[in-house]
Amino acid sequence: MGEVVSSCRLCAGQCSLRILVNRHGAVTSIHGDHANPVSRGYACIKGVTLHEAHNSPDRVLHPLKRRQDGTFERIALEQALDEIADRIEGVVKRHGPQAMAGFRGTMNYSNLLANALLPEFIRALGSRSFFSTMTIDQSAKWINVERLGAWAGGRTPVRDSDVLMVVGSNPLVSISTLNFELAHDRDAAGRDSLAGR
Repeated sequence: MGEVVSSCRLCAGQCSLRILVNRHGAVTSIHGDHANPVSRGYACIKGVTLHEAHNSPDRVLHPLKRRQDGTFERIALEQALDEIADRIEGVVKRHGPQAMAGFRGTMNYSNLLANALLPEFIRALGSRSFFSTMTIDQSAKWINVERLGAWAGGRTPVRDSDVLMVVGSNPLVSISTLNFELAHDRDAAGRDSLAGR
């Protein structure tokens, strides 16, 4: 058994993880890293069960095609890509290019190829229907900032604040909160500041 320190790639928080690996190199368990000064041992359920998803018997490793009865059959990648292309072409011919849309999730920006490929693919189809977490489930965050106002000079250092009021968010858990500094710091007496978790 050995332990590897890494970070979770599922969201922008990138919480520090301690990963236990057996002598065969397989991950046996994952825990938050209490030695990390920012995450302090916190990791959500998605991060600490990454190995279960990776090793799941239900994980899709090959192209599968749904049969009429609802079951799946394995097909070659070339066949899958050809059939997908035919279906996309049919949708565009029947309903126009705007019927095709793309959605980019939170951590897509860390995948440099996919980050550029998806919007270009949608553009090549002639569609402007491109969405992200900012347009689907976090748009209120940006609208509130514009309506209520925010300090345009950058994030306010929490350690320099006398009072901090956060409405509609829990930065100690949700990690990324607009205009909230995530840096770990200690005051002159060595106590943890609010900026750390």
